[in-house]
Amino acid sequence: DATRKWKMMLLLLAAGVGRYILTIVTFGSQVPSGVFMPTLVVGACVGRSLGWMVDSWHSSVGDVYPFEGCIGRTDCIFPSLYAVVGSAAFLGGVTRLTVSLSVIMLELTGGLDYIVPLMVAVVPAKWVGDAFGKEGIFDKLISLQGYPHINPVIELESTATAASLMSSTVITLTKYGETVESLEEMCSQYTFHGFPVVEARLNRRVVGFITRQDIKRALKQNDDDGQFSMRIAFASENVPGRFVDFVDLSKYVDRHPVIVRPSMPADRVLDMFKGLGLRCIFVCSSDGSLRGVIKKKDMLKHINDDRKHRNTVNRAAPSSFHRETNSFTREYRRCSRLQL
Repeated sequence: DATRKWKMMLLLLAAGVGRYILTIVTFGSQVPSGVFMPTLVVGACVGRSLGWMVDSWHSSVGDVYPFEGCIGRTDCIFPSLYAVVGSAAFLGGVTRLTVSLSVIMLELTGGLDYIVPLMVAVVPAKWVGDAFGKEGIFDKLISLQGYPHINPVIELESTATAASLMSSTVITLTKYGETVESLEEMCSQYTFHGFPVVEARLNRRVVGFITRQDIKRALKQNDDDGQFSMRIAFASENVPGRFVDFVDLSKYVDRHPVIVRPSMPADRVLDMFKGLGLRCIFVCSSDGSLRGVIKKKDMLKHINDDRKHRNTVNRAAPSSFHRETNSFTREYRRCSRLQL
């Protein structure tokens, strides 16, 4: 019976390793096979094998330390419990989930007594995963694909300001200087999400923001006019001339876009992106004149550059132990030369 148990244990470990390798291949090749169930299977195989090892250890040593609690009991070690805890630990290390994962496993098993061993296994699994990186597998996949997503747990330790993050080249729309034809040309030429609206070409004071989708919707609604030379009004007040001669797009304009000063710290800008869910932030001087724009991709690029810089500095800088050792060695050699 012991030989059969060890054989089954090796088969489970081999199945877990094989499923682990196949999960890496399928997840990396964009095959829609998921990651939850494969990870649960791998963790269950390893956990069940560990449970059998502990059971075999108990059978060989008897009710001695650390099995004093098994005295008088015939069902002390449950390999199935080890399988449940192992699957939760593996999934917690992969996805960095803690409380929500424990609740999911509690719902799957239906046993309230499992909540303590699940939490004991999931939290250290997350700590081990965080030692290799703060991002879970799905956050890492988003970063590898280049999607403009900012993880809410990311912190920035940079001393940069908004002026160093912004892009100075900004395509703008004037308040009353655009025509239907110029808007269509701009939408076909540029693929930006939206455009800031300024007072005039020379007066770049920001008065609003309009998205590309709203421009296309408005132009489609006014397509019956067939007058490509008609001027566009992004505001309804102080119109130069008769308002009926303009195509009114004022209802599509966001009159209160998010604006920051060039001296704002980069960590504050990051907090605005995370807290407000913004796609872009405009950088303006004290008089409201447009200086540049910070897109979410610009923020992500700065975060990655700052992370690489800190990793390089940490690798190059010696540890405190090495610094103290080198200092002691230099002092010892100096005293030896002086024969002290």
